Amino acid sequence: MRTIRIKKTSFIIAAIMAFVITVFLLCMIAEASPRTGYVGDKYIHKTKSAMYDRGEPTRNAYRWRNGKLYYYGNSGRQLRHSTKYIKVSKGHVEYIYTPGTNHNERYNVKHKRYQKRKKNGHWTDVGQQTNVWWMCDMQE
Repeated sequence: MRTIRIKKTSFIIAAIMAFVITVFLLCMIAEASPRTGYVGDKYIHKTKSAMYDRGEPTRNAYRWRNGKLYYYGNSGRQLRHSTKYIKVSKGHVEYIYTPGTNHNERYNVKHKRYQKRKKNGHWTDVGQQTNVWWMCDMQE
C-alpha cells in the first residue's frame, strides 16, 4: 500500500515538473519571437521596408484602424492626449491643425476634409473630401 502511494506521489511530482518546464520553454520561445501587429498601445511591423525593420514600432506617424485615425509618437506609443496640433478624443485623432494658421485651419478626420474657421468661430469644410494617406504608415 505504501509503495502505491510513493509511486502516485512521484508521478504527480514528475507531471507538475514537466508542466512547469513546458510553460517555461513556451515563455522563452514567445520572448524570442517578437509579436507583431497591434500590441498594447503600439503597432509593431510585420514586414521590413526602407522605413521600418520587422518588429520595429511605428514612430511619429498616423495609422488608420477600424475607420479611426491614431497617432504614434517618437516612443512608438499611441498618443492618448491632445497636443498643440493634434486633437485627440477617446484615444483617436479628431482634428489635425495646420501649423502657421493660428488654429484657423485644420483637417477634420470624421469629415475627411480640411476646414477653415469663420469669423463667427464656426468651422466650414473647404475643398473636396481627401485622405491624409501621405502622413500615414501603411506598412504591414
